[in-house]
Amino acid sequence: MAKSTLLKFPFEYVRVSGLGILFYPIVSLDLKTIFGWKKFDFLVDTGADLTTLPATVLPYLGIEKEGLKESRTVGVGGIEVATWEMSVPLRLGTNEFLVKAAVTQDSSTPFLLGRKDLFEERFSLILDSKDKVTVIKEN
Repeated sequence: MAKSTLLKFPFEYVRVSGLGILFYPIVSLDLKTIFGWKKFDFLVDTGADLTTLPATVLPYLGIEKEGLKESRTVGVGGIEVATWEMSVPLRLGTNEFLVKAAVTQDSSTPFLLGRKDLFEERFSLILDSKDKVTVIKEN
């Protein structure tokens, strides 16, 4: 029987004004770039349907925004943001696959890891507060 993927990432902590110190579930995953597979840190966002990236990463992926379908994403508070749809090659452990993603023009957008193509059926996500790790486990 093949061994399934089990990845653990230690919690990262940030001091948030008025809230104190909070953990952020940051995971380091590989994206296929024009330079080969490169690691990027993603904030796991269980409220995000799609993985979301800033448009500044497009040249490294060899993708031109002009060739992408424009769309709109509704964020917290019903705020609409212009996005562009694409699929990006992602590597989780030894698993390589395409993930549907959105790109925003805002360069301050963090790399957000959404649910689509990852946490619907393929992988489980565990926020382990006892061991202070984010776990991604292949189903």
